[in-house]
Amino acid sequence: EPWCPPCIAELPELQKLYENYADKGFNLIGVYSTEEGTAAVLADAGIGYPVLRYTEAFDVFQTGYVPTTVFLDASGDQLGESVIGARSYEQWEEIVKGLLG
Repeated sequence: EPWCPPCIAELPELQKLYENYADKGFNLIGVYSTEEGTAAVLADAGIGYPVLRYTEAFDVFQTGYVPTTVFLDASGDQLGESVIGARSYEQWEEIVKGLLG
C-alpha cells in the first residue's frame, strides 16, 4: 500500500479547504511519491486540486514524515513552519486564516 492512512484521511479536508479558500488567494497543490494507486486514491476522494509527482525539487521541504504540509507564498517562499501530520478541517482553516491575514 503506497498511501499512508492519515494521508488518505485528510484528502477530503484539504479538498474542502481548497474549495472554500480558492477565491481568497489560496491555492493547494498535492505531491505524491509513487504512481501506484495514486489515480484511484485521488478519484475516490474527489480531489480537484492539482497533484504533482515528487521530484528532487521538493527535497528542500523534506521532513522525513508523511503527511507533511508546507505553505508557500506566490514567490515560492515558505510561510511559517511545515505542518507534520493530518489535521481536521477546522485546524487547517485556522492555519490558513492566520497565513492569509
